[in-house]
Amino acid sequence: MTTSIAYYISRKQAQDFLAKFAQALLSPESTPLLFQIYGFGGVGKTTLTQKLKETHELQADFAEVSFGLTPSIETPLKVMEKLYELLPKPTGLWRRDLLPKPDPFTSLYEQYQDTGKQS
Repeated sequence: MTTSIAYYISRKQAQDFLAKFAQALLSPESTPLLFQIYGFGGVGKTTLTQKLKETHELQADFAEVSFGLTPSIETPLKVMEKLYELLPKPTGLWRRDLLPKPDPFTSLYEQYQDTGKQS
């Protein structure tokens, strides 16, 4: 029986990022929680992302795209649409008939589409 061992070589930049992410979870109203991880192939982006998810899976929801791997993300708007699509949907506790709070992304997306059709 063979076992695979996942190696993770930590770097200062990765440690700083993980610490800033943990801090952002403590005060989301003052710290952005949207981020990007980029770099040359083979430097540990996927491993860092997996470590982040494992560490904070109970505190945060994650959606991710990868240029070259995720289809139909040619424009910034398509990237945002895909990320939004990947986020978990609200449970029955957030039903629109109970809390008539409009979805800000959908509202702005529709406004953008309508404006584009007018030009």
